[in-house]
Amino acid sequence: FSNEIQLLSVSYVVPVKRLHLIIDALSRCAKENIKINWTHIGSGSEFENIKKLAFQMLSNTSVRFNFLGQQTNEEVHNYYKSNNVDLFVNMSESEGLPVSMMEAMSFGVPVIASNVGGVSEIVDNKTGWLLSKDLCNEEFVDVIQEWNKSEVGEKLHKSNEAYKKWNTNFNAEKNYTEFVEQLCGINKN
Repeated sequence: FSNEIQLLSVSYVVPVKRLHLIIDALSRCAKENIKINWTHIGSGSEFENIKKLAFQMLSNTSVRFNFLGQQTNEEVHNYYKSNNVDLFVNMSESEGLPVSMMEAMSFGVPVIASNVGGVSEIVDNKTGWLLSKDLCNEEFVDVIQEWNKSEVGEKLHKSNEAYKKWNTNFNAEKNYTEFVEQLCGINKN
């Protein structure tokens, strides 16, 4: 963990994903001179507008940002493998059971997300932070302040918990094997 928080978001750049709230929250963090490097993977109808907003609100601050555009699933996994990612963020106003959050946790990355749809099935206070739907940008700043002040041991613990929850509940390869073993066990009796 460096003194600059490595933040990642992965989503389509469309209104429901509310990337403008991430930018608003990051601009609040910049006012407190918190060093953040935010990378966003994904594109969509609002891509150019969101990039403009980021340039307007975050240029010449303590927050660096990078928009990588659309990437394949393999490229997203390679990003995790070749870059340090401290935290994953999603402030969407609507979600199902978000695969992007499961992927983050599979790499031991704690998740900051608005508590909508099935998010609470993935994210809890051990594996990340659930933000209220309507105040997520304000609560995000509190989370970043907390993370910034946390000891390395606390950060590692949160990362380990994120990985453990993914491995226990969402690791498809492991779960499929266990399911087949259970089925085979049923057939033997």
